[in-house]
Parts: sequence; structure tokens; C-alpha cells
Amino acid sequence: MIKINPLIKNIAPDDLRQVCSFTTRNDRLGELTTSTRIYNDGFNRLITEIRNPMGKRLGHEIFSIDKEHQTMYGFYIEVEPEYRSSYMKGYRFGEIMRLSSIITMLENNIRQFDILSKNTAVYFHSRYKFIPNIIGFDDRNNMLKSIVQNGGDFVIDLTKRAIELLERISKNPQATEQRAMVGETNTIAKDYIARVLEKHEEKKHPFIGTVDMQLTAENITENRDFFNTLFQRHGIDYLIK
Repeated sequence: MIKINPLIKNIAPDDLRQVCSFTTRNDRLGELTTSTRIYNDGFNRLITEIRNPMGKRLGHEIFSIDKEHQTMYGFYIEVEPEYRSSYMKGYRFGEIMRLSSIITMLENNIRQFDILSKNTAVYFHSRYKFIPNIIGFDDRNNMLKSIVQNGGDFVIDLTKRAIELLERISKNPQATEQRAMVGETNTIAKDYIARVLEKHEEKKHPFIGTVDMQLTAENITENRDFFNTLFQRHGIDYLIK
């Protein structure tokens, strides 16, 4: 029998959505299975789960695929509570689920993967090339306030830009300018997150509220070497060309 890792197939005979399943090896937990199935919640969503050899779930992600608009939407990603402690770090369950979603994106010709990140998960998603995609004015303001409040010499230029933007916003400009400042905020936030990650100072730079984020197919292709290295690390026979 030929073992294919990952195995890519339609979610159901009459459903054109492509999903993948694969195995990874963990030194302490043995062979783990990652697979996707229909999530029976009445919304036609999907769920990806990582399970150990006894079938115990270790992590899961709930998402949907909109093939018509070439978009995926992520609703929830979680590693089970007992595997979140510092003692349990290094299992990389979140990373494995993210690799599964990237394969799913590419196999379904998805252009973008949109998520609403918890404030505590922004840096996690950023490590896998998601960038801020803030839309709402309140969310824009919260991001700017986060940058100003956190401070730091290595982001002082970005802090100044955030202060200037907040001052302009306080003057209640026209809607077109308000929307333009959302775009400016996303640019500032992307640079800010990159610098914080480079300094490994995530705990000193938290965020206020949730953050809309997006991963694009273009971004995946641009970072193919990064992702291909991760596939290789986990023994997943998948290559982004």
C-alpha cells in the first residue's frame, strides 16, 4: 500500500472543496493524524483536528471555504488546554494546523484567508505570514493606541506615526480620509509586529481588542522557502513551487 502524505481529496463525493490529511511524528506522543471533516454546525463549515494514536484530540481549527469568491474564513483555532503550558511547548500543534490550512488554500485556488485574531494570538498568526487587515475605525484606533501605549526605542518612529494619526483622527475628518487612515494603520501595524517579533518582545507589546488579519496566496508564494522548510520539518511531502 502506498502511503500518501498528505492525502488530498474532495470533502465529500458531491462537494468540490478539497481537503488534506497527513501524519506527523512526535517524539513523545507518537504518530499524530491531522485531518479535516465537515463541521456539523449547520453553517457548512469545516474542522481540522490533530489526534494522537488513541484518537484524543490535541487541537482544532474551524473555518469555511468560499470557492466562488476564492476566500477562506477562519473562525477559531485552539490547542487543547493541557498542551498550552510552558512544559508542553514545542509540540507545534498550531503550526501543524496552519500548514494544513495553507495546503487547503492552495489546493482550492484560494486568494486570501481572513481571520479575526484574538489579541493574544496576533503574533502567532504573524509568524505564519498573516498581516493586519483592519477594516473598522474602532479597531484602527485600538491598534494605534496599543502601539503608543507599549512604546519601545526600537519602534519610536512607528509610535510617532501612530500619535500623529490619532491626532488627525481626533479632528473627525471626512469618511474618505478616515478610510485612508485605516490603510495607513495597517502598514504601521505590519512593521510594528515585524520589529517586535525580531526582538522577541511579544509579551511587552500586547494589543487592545481583536485584530482582523489576512494571509494571501501571493504572500505564501513569496515565502515559499519558509513554508517548505516547515513542511520538511514535519515530514509532510508537500512543496510550494
